[in-house]
Amino acid sequence: MDLSIRVMHEEESRRYMCYSLALFESWEEEPVGFEFQHDLREPDDPRACKPPTYCVVDGQHRSSFGGVLRAEWGGDCVGLRFTDLAVQELGLTSNEVMLFFDAALDGIDAIKKGLIRVLSFGPAGSLPELAGFVSKQP
Repeated sequence: MDLSIRVMHEEESRRYMCYSLALFESWEEEPVGFEFQHDLREPDDPRACKPPTYCVVDGQHRSSFGGVLRAEWGGDCVGLRFTDLAVQELGLTSNEVMLFFDAALDGIDAIKKGLIRVLSFGPAGSLPELAGFVSKQP
């Protein structure tokens, strides 16, 4: 599944105690794409997500907690590999999703940092493999 990402929205809401990074093809009535979220509450807060993990939400508001096995940064795109359960929960046609960033899209660095922030949230054993997000120094 390939998506051409033309809309990016990043927000840290103290009202909802959530950080979110939305990557969509457009903001239509039923947008196509994903919102990556994680709870901003302290782990000992009784309202905090248990266990603490990130969430992926699609344009139809279907969600999967955790669910990304691997994210690979490619500069103008990111490849995501989802678990079988996440494929079911999000109604995907494949475990592999490529998000291609439109050349006119501002904020590529913010997207990269936002994905690292969300996909690095949770217990160490349940975090996805992140590839290509950190530049290798010579």
